[in-house]
Amino acid sequence: METKKSEFDKVSSAWDILVIAFGAMIGWGWVVSTGEWIGRAGVIGAILGFVIGGIMIFFVGMAYAELTPAMPECGGEHVFSMRAMGPIGSFICTWAIIGGYVSVVCFEACALPTIITYIYPAFLKGYLYTIAGFDVYASWLAVAIIFAAIITVINIFGGKTAALLQTILTVVIGAAGILLVVASLFSGSPSNIAGQAFEGSGMGKMLNNIIRVAAISPFFFIGFDVIPQAAEEINVPLKKIGKMLILSIILGISFYALVIFAVGFVMDHKSIAAAYAGSGLVTADAMGIAFHSSVMAKVLIVAGMCGILTSWNSFMIGGSRAMYSMAESYMIPPVFKTLHKKYKTPTVAIWLIGILSMLAPFAGRQMLVWIVDAGNLGCCLAYCMVSMSFLILRKKAPDMPRPYKVKHWKFCGIMAVIMSGIIVALYLIPGSGVTLAPMEWAIAGGWALLGGVFFVFCKARYKEKFGYYAPVQNMELEEERRREAGENGVAVPEQVPEGGIAAAAPAADGETGIAAAVPRTAGESGIAAAVAPDVSGGYAAIGLAGSLAVGSALQSVLRRQNALEPEKDIAFDYFLPVNIRFGRGMADQVGVLTKPYGKKALIVTGGSSAKKSGLYDRVKAKLEEAGIATCLFDKVLPNPLTTTATEGAAFAKENGCDVIVAIGGGSIMDCAKGIAFIAANGGDINDYLYNRKQSDRAMPLVLLPTTCGTGSEGNGFAVLTNPETGDKKSLRCPAIVAKVSIVDPDVMKTMPKKVLASVGFDALCHCVEAYTAKRAQPFTDALALYAIPLIYENLVPLYRGEESDSAWEKISVASTIGGMVINTAGVTLAHAMEHPVSGLKNVVHGQGLAALAPAVLAATCKGNRMKFGRIARMLGGFTAEDCASKIRTLLQQLDLDIRLSDLGVEEKDIPWLAENCFKVSSANIANTPVSLTQEDVAELYRKAL
Repeated sequence: METKKSEFDKVSSAWDILVIAFGAMIGWGWVVSTGEWIGRAGVIGAILGFVIGGIMIFFVGMAYAELTPAMPECGGEHVFSMRAMGPIGSFICTWAIIGGYVSVVCFEACALPTIITYIYPAFLKGYLYTIAGFDVYASWLAVAIIFAAIITVINIFGGKTAALLQTILTVVIGAAGILLVVASLFSGSPSNIAGQAFEGSGMGKMLNNIIRVAAISPFFFIGFDVIPQAAEEINVPLKKIGKMLILSIILGISFYALVIFAVGFVMDHKSIAAAYAGSGLVTADAMGIAFHSSVMAKVLIVAGMCGILTSWNSFMIGGSRAMYSMAESYMIPPVFKTLHKKYKTPTVAIWLIGILSMLAPFAGRQMLVWIVDAGNLGCCLAYCMVSMSFLILRKKAPDMPRPYKVKHWKFCGIMAVIMSGIIVALYLIPGSGVTLAPMEWAIAGGWALLGGVFFVFCKARYKEKFGYYAPVQNMELEEERRREAGENGVAVPEQVPEGGIAAAAPAADGETGIAAAVPRTAGESGIAAAVAPDVSGGYAAIGLAGSLAVGSALQSVLRRQNALEPEKDIAFDYFLPVNIRFGRGMADQVGVLTKPYGKKALIVTGGSSAKKSGLYDRVKAKLEEAGIATCLFDKVLPNPLTTTATEGAAFAKENGCDVIVAIGGGSIMDCAKGIAFIAANGGDINDYLYNRKQSDRAMPLVLLPTTCGTGSEGNGFAVLTNPETGDKKSLRCPAIVAKVSIVDPDVMKTMPKKVLASVGFDALCHCVEAYTAKRAQPFTDALALYAIPLIYENLVPLYRGEESDSAWEKISVASTIGGMVINTAGVTLAHAMEHPVSGLKNVVHGQGLAALAPAVLAATCKGNRMKFGRIARMLGGFTAEDCASKIRTLLQQLDLDIRLSDLGVEEKDIPWLAENCFKVSSANIANTPVSLTQEDVAELYRKAL
């Protein structure tokens, strides 16, 4: 899977993240609502209610605690749900929690001047208007707007600045809370609690009142989830992040429980009722009574004001980071992922939330109460989806590194889903105490509608980019992955020599939990496991013995597959006697390598490319240096014809040639194979193509590929077209496996970029089709999984001109592997459907595949979701359904995003194409993981038009 480097500065310490989360949870509610909680359930009942609500949140917090250090990236919920549920689930989850964050920020902008009004009623000056029963004054608006601007600017200055403000304010709040609790122990009386321990007559009524408090209490714990939003900016060991998150929840529960106890210990039932009916600030009045001073009551109010600012600041951080993450995935316009050049903060997102908080006070306080209630629903919905993501990822990605791993994860995860689901359900149940009012439902619906507009617009505007996600590189997670791989007995090399391919290592599988045998970092891996250097500086033969070199990776694949799949016997055949000589400059060894097989070589090539590049003259000279006479057959065209192979065979016999040397791409090599076969056997080559005759004889072949695509140098196939019928069909015979295939990455460099794109995509299709084919088996799986990322990660850079010897080596060896795996596992529907297209219209094979592949992948991925899902994640997606869109994105990068109509195919051609597909490629169709009729294939041709 593609990865990226973090653009954020790691500035937040363990203390910073603790105060950000804890400060978000202890806002203003503990000052104004404690009397209401006690009045509803009694002192002990209210404490129990908060403990129950805290337990509900605690289970959700456990899910967050595991997921955050496992995916320490900006926009936690967005990443968790993306990995688990894909783009649609991620959009719903992240949009919901952004609504909650923005609503709290806007509410706090109104809460601050309202508190000032409690302290200094004369503060209100300049009456403007009344809205929803709330009088709006100029002084009230001015304070709200000024503080909204200040909080916005502080957040622009960076996470460290915001964390410093949070620390100061949280210390003030904590100090005021501690003073209240300690003073209550000296000024209060147990008799005060005894008279109001519970509310309600009878056990049933008391329990109902406790549940009512428990139902609203989770809303006061919202805020711990800001930690995963800013996880990419945290500079502490990953395991500690999970611990700090859990600690913040425990501190929040303890704080609310102790404040309720202190108020109930200081004030009796009548005093609380009187204070609630008077100022409404019961906690502040309790502080005054505990210290016998009205000044201390105002001190606590100031602490409450600090709580407003801490919540305000925390949710500004959370909301802006969540918007940034959605913008990175093109779910909202990408302008919102703009970072400040100096402070590395998402400035556009911060300014948007800041401006909304400056405008919000104009709607009055009552409107903001409705908005925040609707926003709470969004937060709780996101909690439920994160809890489900926790369970899904435990199933789909059991090998994902988890620095903080929750014990008894099934129980904790199920409880988190149930608890958060109950909270969401309470919004829907009339009489629950938290059911949304009609106006609040309208606001929630409006936010959902706005999200729908963004979804439709961005999906249409950004197409395959919608839902883009690339994990952030993290060395600590990489070390954790290596450590776990070592414990599981999987060898993971520490270093790989430049230019070699490392032994395949397991990568986390986000859908099946099966580790994929792929290089950890294709940019660092070269060619060392499946091919070994020989004394000549090239590479030893890759045959059956070469394939055994992938043993450790294969063992890992088999072990993990067997862990999840039903037990079954493993039985297969693998035979491929191909001799690969790999290495830069290896073309100069052509004379030495050809000499054991003949004295006169027929050089088979095309009309111009090998001559223009000078390769033909170079090969001819090396053959003659070795004492091998030569003659030239240069009539091969793209999509080679059976008649050309027959003509070449006759030419070889007439000139007394006893070995064939092919220089060129797939067409040249395939035609050379046909020449070698028919020269040795005679007769009509079509008889052998349609299995009317068989033979195991052919002239010896030496292949020198000049394109990295068909992989013909690695198999016993030769695809030829009958010009009379348009049938494009494969000649298959072990005898046409080359005696020597010389793979020299340097000779690939003369390919035009358009050719590189086409043949490179063909190579990728070989590996994907062989891996998902019904005839796939462990050796081909291991090789295909190894080659896919080498092609995906190097093809586009090479196409764009970002050339390097290492990239050419990797894509060349991957192409050869592609040829090897289809020799055993075969190809499937994409090739089956392309052959009639190029047979009829003589189009470039890779272009035909490009036009067909997205539609074919979309139709066949359901046939083996496990394997297609793994491929999707290699390409940057998640689920099997992502394969088609990720392939289309790759094709766009290669300027190959074409349709069949661009290649000259018309609607009238479809019946013939579908019929011919079943005629010439029935075996490939049968090898496809889904069952298809001729009508199904015809419909796929239409979709690709």
